[in-house]
Amino acid sequence: MHRGATPPTERLHVPVTRGRRIVWLLLVIPLLFIGMAVAGVGVLFLRSDIVSFRPRLPRIRQMMEEQKTATPALQPFLVQCLHAGSGAPDHFTARCLLVRHGLNETDAVRWHTRTLFWSWSLYCRFSEAERDLLYCACLNDGAGKTGIHHLSLRLHGKPLEKLTEPEMAALAVASRAPNIYLKDRARLDTISGDLLRSVKGG
Repeated sequence: MHRGATPPTERLHVPVTRGRRIVWLLLVIPLLFIGMAVAGVGVLFLRSDIVSFRPRLPRIRQMMEEQKTATPALQPFLVQCLHAGSGAPDHFTARCLLVRHGLNETDAVRWHTRTLFWSWSLYCRFSEAERDLLYCACLNDGAGKTGIHHLSLRLHGKPLEKLTEPEMAALAVASRAPNIYLKDRARLDTISGDLLRSVKGG
């Protein structure tokens, strides 16, 4: 080997080290961006929860208590139908609450963002059973009254505790869009029949 020449091992060491650094940067930089994005969303959510959602908690809890008084015990089969049909979605409840509190007058981006953040607040603050109650409290009967008990009376002419399983399935389906299904009973019967078979079939 000539004097002053770089040994082969040293010549290989430099590009290998640089290659590792490049791979490391390619991994770390996206993770940093993701971490910053998650942190930013977290800050926005906390701001929404503290400034927008928390001040309205007393009224939301009152709605829940009023629904609990009207329907002391939701039948397990009805709850199954609600979850199987639409998951008793927190998004639906969040949208209803935002409308009730006059927070829906905004552009589409803010509306969807508020709905998402309020659904997260609901999930963080209430149990599933409590969220089911709120979902039922937000339902309307298509004639100006809110609460699943009113929808039950309008749809079947009797209270929740007297409903049969097929009637509970129909109620769960109608809860998604009362104005539509109350006018189209044939469609309601078809969809609720499918839901009933799905729930009873496990």
